[in-house]
Amino acid sequence: MVGRIKDSVVILPTYNEAESLQKLLPALQQYDVDILVVDDSPGPETAEVAASLGVTVIERGLKGRMSALLDGIAVTSNRNIITMDADGQHPPELVPDIIEALNRSDVVVASRYVTGGVREGLTLRRKLVVFVARLLAWPLVPGRGEGRDCPADRPAGTSYWRWPGARGWWAPIPP
Repeated sequence: MVGRIKDSVVILPTYNEAESLQKLLPALQQYDVDILVVDDSPGPETAEVAASLGVTVIERGLKGRMSALLDGIAVTSNRNIITMDADGQHPPELVPDIIEALNRSDVVVASRYVTGGVREGLTLRRKLVVFVARLLAWPLVPGRGEGRDCPADRPAGTSYWRWPGARGWWAPIPP
């Protein structure tokens, strides 16, 4: 990260996301956060778009989403770590709420399945994938169930930590 280190960083794992980054990055840049794109795209387009918008980029080649997040976390020294998908399904306008929640909690999970969460706009295929993922994760991550402010969305694609060392306290943020 170049220049002054801000309190928060948004880490975006990417794979062929040049088009979506053209909308997402300007939306994120209005907030006082560092942005780190960890790119696994086979071509240069995604990294070029991110770099042209002044964002830090790590180009890795096909290694996968989880290792992209881990590599991003490994290189940051920001106090708050925010992870989001770059395809636009996680609204960037939640960033201020997330940062505010991180001032009260060590872990924040944005979920469609907490009180006030919105599940609109999902295709039938996406709903099925989410249902199966939640079902498979059920025995691994305890929760109290849908509609309560708890981690019921076990495979949530976006989560946030105060670093170093999340102590296990969390705050739900409905997207």
